[in-house]
Amino acid sequence: MSLETRKAGIVGAGGYTGYELIRIINTHPGLELAYVQSEGLAGRPVSSVYPWMKNDTVFSPRDELKGLFDTDIVFTCLPAGESMKIIPQLVDSGLRVVDLGPDYRLHPASAFESVYKTKHTDARNLQNSVYGLTEINRSMISEASVVANPGCYPTAALLALVPLSDIVGGSIVIDAKSGTSGAGKEPTLFTHHSEIGENIRPYSVNTHRHIAEISEVLSNITGRTQPFMFVPHLVPIVRGIEETIYLYDTDASEAERRLSSFYADSPFVHIEHDCSLNMVSASNHCFIDVRQAGSNTILLVFIDNLMKGASGQAVQNANIMLSFPEDAGLTAAPSGVGR
Repeated sequence: MSLETRKAGIVGAGGYTGYELIRIINTHPGLELAYVQSEGLAGRPVSSVYPWMKNDTVFSPRDELKGLFDTDIVFTCLPAGESMKIIPQLVDSGLRVVDLGPDYRLHPASAFESVYKTKHTDARNLQNSVYGLTEINRSMISEASVVANPGCYPTAALLALVPLSDIVGGSIVIDAKSGTSGAGKEPTLFTHHSEIGENIRPYSVNTHRHIAEISEVLSNITGRTQPFMFVPHLVPIVRGIEETIYLYDTDASEAERRLSSFYADSPFVHIEHDCSLNMVSASNHCFIDVRQAGSNTILLVFIDNLMKGASGQAVQNANIMLSFPEDAGLTAAPSGVGR
């Protein structure tokens, strides 16, 4: 596949999502890595950090953004409150941005401030940003200047729930499990191997910050508040998310029919049975397994948190913004062994 080459920049390239972007762009048929920023890696060429990549672009510190303005698409991989400090000048310079942080996911600004306890300083771009759940918002993403890449837990939950929003008859319970890479690269006691190895740790029980994100999207679609319970767990694996979603008083056969129809033309979302995390590992795929439980429905949802839950979906969004094929650079098969 031959595509017109576009230059990509990554701000916050030293973390796990930054690495995944570098890995994807390295074999992408239309993207060239032209700018990388990382305080911890500043001054080092990419090839010295990742010897398998023959790219001598030097990691820049945060205060050296000049090279970023020569790119066509920018990925920002920064903590809450940081992306909004630089995105206004990027947009004003005509650049298009996919933000992998949370700064542009929640509307209005007060919703972001309530969850992240940080004042929002970019109301203009927040108002115009598009939520980057690719399969739901393709047409708006294609025209957007700022795409807010969804969080990993919301990606799995919303891919399963959005097509079913008008047939759910009762309560919703989301029981989620994530690998430790979802907590980021900085070591903590919470993710220390001695603490999480041979262990399962529930955390932020029904208080997780991603609840607001899931709730906002569902409310925007249904026009009403959709209550649900959300319980995340940290499990002793590196990457991957599995969400078991219980839909009470909901017909499973109708749920499977709707999901299959909704994603019939999607290159990445599949409705299958007998799924597992191995089927999505290191890939941009999502598998949804629908099961009947009497008058209730159980959805088993599998994604790789660093790919479909972050960097893979970000590149999928960038592909749409740049008029590339949606799956450009994302066709690698899952790395898991078997099913």
